[in-house]
Amino acid sequence: MKIHHVASPAVIVIAGLATSSMTSLASAVMAKEPRKKVRVCVGEEYWYPFSYIENGVVKGVHLDLATMAMNAAGFEPEFTAMPWARCADHEAKNGTMDVPLSAGWRQERTAFLMYPPGAETDGAKCRSKYALMCNGHVVVVPADSKFKFDGDLSKVPQPIRIVRGYGQVKEYTSRGVQVDTGPNDESNLRKMLRDGTGSVLILIQSARQFSALPELKNKFRIIENYSDSGDSFMPFSRKGSVSESDANRIWEEIAKLRKYPVVIDNALRRHQRAKASGGPNRTPGPPSNQAPDQTPDTASHPVR
Repeated sequence: MKIHHVASPAVIVIAGLATSSMTSLASAVMAKEPRKKVRVCVGEEYWYPFSYIENGVVKGVHLDLATMAMNAAGFEPEFTAMPWARCADHEAKNGTMDVPLSAGWRQERTAFLMYPPGAETDGAKCRSKYALMCNGHVVVVPADSKFKFDGDLSKVPQPIRIVRGYGQVKEYTSRGVQVDTGPNDESNLRKMLRDGTGSVLILIQSARQFSALPELKNKFRIIENYSDSGDSFMPFSRKGSVSESDANRIWEEIAKLRKYPVVIDNALRRHQRAKASGGPNRTPGPPSNQAPDQTPDTASHPVR
């Protein structure tokens, strides 16, 4: 599914932030010269509010930020939704996609992905100025579970169910933890509740959304002191069409956006308000050529 984004003057509300850097960003976004297309794959798994599909349209805070940064650097993202494992470890690896949006730093991926400077050391601490955002995973267990997390991963109820393709699958397995993979968070949740055993590693925002659904309310418990956090990046394929110098230009635009938390905060609130009116759309819709709404009101990390 390809989603074409058209630059919108409404994106430039951040120009109201009277700084020279924001003024240059606004000017770049408003530029009329043709922009070079950048092929971006997005995991089709429900990852609200960062990337999700609603009524056949791919949306999310990460897409908003990526679009703003790329437009400012003179590029136009072209989004395609697909399973995350295929996006990150196949299409980006082969260069048929330029960007897997968005990915945590992984040593094994550096062979085929370019990450911004300092991603290895700063990303794990949520300190990279080039990251899209920092967010976090938690563990959920059945409501009647007596489990309390004491910092020991081996004691987390197993199998730990994780979305297929997420980086924790390989990491946890290498540490001797029993892992069960599924296509998306909801499938993993329902499988845990059906079996009455194990746990689910899930983005905390998604866990809270699912806990509000009538059929899942009070059925599971969120272990919020379990935190698997880090930065989410916009890396570039070494075989793709974006050069290292152009990648650095785009990362610098992300760094400019990150100086103004209001940009991210308002983007988050905009998606939250949209969801509040209709509740979570939990399954991908049919392909659509409609562009996602990329106009922010102003203008802790799943290490996937």
